[in-house]
Amino acid sequence: MGNGLEYISSKRTHKLTAIDINPEYLEILQEHYQTIIPILESIELDLNIFQGSENQYLLIFAGLLFEYLFPESFLNKISTWLEETGVMVVVLQLEDTQIEKISITPYSSLKQLDSIMHLISVPDFKLMAIMEKRLKEFEGEIIVLESGKTFYIGAYKKVHNKSFQGAT
Repeated sequence: MGNGLEYISSKRTHKLTAIDINPEYLEILQEHYQTIIPILESIELDLNIFQGSENQYLLIFAGLLFEYLFPESFLNKISTWLEETGVMVVVLQLEDTQIEKISITPYSSLKQLDSIMHLISVPDFKLMAIMEKRLKEFEGEIIVLESGKTFYIGAYKKVHNKSFQGAT
């Protein structure tokens, strides 16, 4: 499926939660991985509306999500879901006036995403993360695909109160 789940080890991972607003995607996900990853839990929900979870996670992967959500609100939720030593990995699609935000596709449902997709610059994202939610980048890189689309991949961890000064 191209989502990286084939690399998850059930021996090292105790819980894996996949969240998506698309029930068809979650159904396909379960069909492909249910026997390979028995710890996989699929949840259909809208992250803009979802208020919280009692679960905490060591790793939260937010790939191409911030473009469709209210970033500040979603960062706040992530900071409460993340364990103290946890890591958030984010993938952001970056603005390019020469390239369409949504790739050419025969799927009309994907074309509809253009109107709700709001790209965020890397500096703006880093500022939101550190100032509002005390999440600081410790690793990041820019990737350019053959198509010309550009993506930012960043890894963030919580900044604790005593180390917050000078964190920007």
